[in-house]
Amino acid sequence: MFMSSLHRVMKIINDGELSPRQEKKVKLPHRAVDRCANHVVVSRCARKGGELLLKGIGVELGFFGQSLAVQVALAAGYLGYCTAYAGYRRGHLARDAIFISLVFASIASVAFVLGEAWGTVAAGLVALLTSLACACLWRMVGRKVWLWQCAHPEFIARMGCTQLGTGCCNRVVP
Repeated sequence: MFMSSLHRVMKIINDGELSPRQEKKVKLPHRAVDRCANHVVVSRCARKGGELLLKGIGVELGFFGQSLAVQVALAAGYLGYCTAYAGYRRGHLARDAIFISLVFASIASVAFVLGEAWGTVAAGLVALLTSLACACLWRMVGRKVWLWQCAHPEFIARMGCTQLGTGCCNRVVP
């Protein structure tokens, strides 16, 4: 709805269907702007010598301006974070949530690219399910191994991995 209104206005401007008086000011319908948190407003446009001049453009597309692959990856990453850390998030800062979500989003992004051969919808489902499966695996096994490794650094040092056991877990929740 929102983008179609913008495309309609831009098509009218580019096709030259506006009178000289209308060219001075073109606004999007209020319904299109009100229904979208991220807005695009064309406040003034003019045509000079076949060249379209836009003045006062406010463009703020944010999340919905990204490609579908990025949107799916970020959404799947956040759902993966919520699944992996449900009940444990009390001590997490905002940056912890962001970076952990990006880890799951990168996994979802790879799954989306690999699943594109089956179509866009299937790729989105593959990305979501892969992110959730990795989150469940982290919650069931990975987190316990991580916390155990932090509690027993001498075992890791005996294996020859000196970097892993040296203060990697100063907090209770990784």
